Amino acid sequence: PINAQMDPKYDTAIIALGWFWHPQRDYQQMEGVAQVIVGYTGGEMLDPTYQNIKDATEAVLIEYEPALLSY
Repeated sequence: PINAQMDPKYDTAIIALGWFWHPQRDYQQMEGVAQVIVGYTGGEMLDPTYQNIKDATEAVLIEYEPALLSY
């Protein structure tokens, strides 16, 4: 589960990429992006980790300002 505070003035996109290290950096540098949170989506394990990813997919959650960036 995501434990971050989400600001209602932003929209949210979750993109499953299979890996998140470079995309996290790239999205954080985009104008209109408030924050990028990395994590895992899908799979049957409740809290997958990098060492124990199993059937989950690495993903990024992007909180962005819709007036400056569209999804």
